[in-house]
Amino acid sequence: MSVPRSSLRLATAATAVAALVVACGSTSVTPSTSPAPSASSRATPVGLPSPTARPTPTTDPPPTPTPTQRPIRTPDLSSSPASLSPSGSPQPTPEPTTYPRGSVIVTFGVGDEEYRVLLTRRANIRIARALLRGEQRPSIPNGVVVRGDPGVNVGWSWHIEPGSLEFADVTTEVCDGLPSYVEQGLITGDRFCPWTATVLAIDSATP
Repeated sequence: MSVPRSSLRLATAATAVAALVVACGSTSVTPSTSPAPSASSRATPVGLPSPTARPTPTTDPPPTPTPTQRPIRTPDLSSSPASLSPSGSPQPTPEPTTYPRGSVIVTFGVGDEEYRVLLTRRANIRIARALLRGEQRPSIPNGVVVRGDPGVNVGWSWHIEPGSLEFADVTTEVCDGLPSYVEQGLITGDRFCPWTATVLAIDSATP
C-alpha cells in the first residue's frame, strides 16, 4: 500500500514542530539575582545639601508679672481728732446743743473724782449757788442716770437727767457712791445720789 506524498509532508512538519516545542520547554531563563543597592550605598545627588535634623523649639514660660503695691494712704493728722472716725474718714461735725436760757453746768466733787450736771430749774440753780458760797442747804444731788450718753458729763459715758435732779438732806444708801461706781455698773439702780458731793464750780450752759 502506498502513502500519498502529501501525508508524508504533513507528518514531517508535525514532527519538526514537536521537536521545537520540546527544545523550548527544556530551556529556562534564569533571572538576575544581583543584590539591590542598600540605602547607605545610595549616592547623594551632586549639588543638593545633605539633610540635617531640625532643632527642637524651646518654649520658655512667660515671665510672671510682679505685683505693684499700692501706696498706703494715711489720714491727715492735722485735722481735728474729733472730726475723724476710727477708720480715718471725716465725720460731720455735730451741731451745738442748745439749752434753756439761764441753764448752768454744775461740777460736783466726790472724793477725788468729779462729774458734771446740767441744771435747768431755777430753784436748783439757786441752791447750787448757795452751796458754792458755803451756805447751808440740802446738799445731796439726787437724779436719774442716763447711760450711754455723756451729755455735759465729759469724761464719763453717762449723765444725770436735768429735769430729775433734786437736792436732798437724806437719801437711800443704794444710790450713794463715786461716779466711777456708775461707770463700772456697781450702782445698778436708776439714780445716783453721792452723800459727800460738794459744788466745785458753776458755769453758764448758754452764751
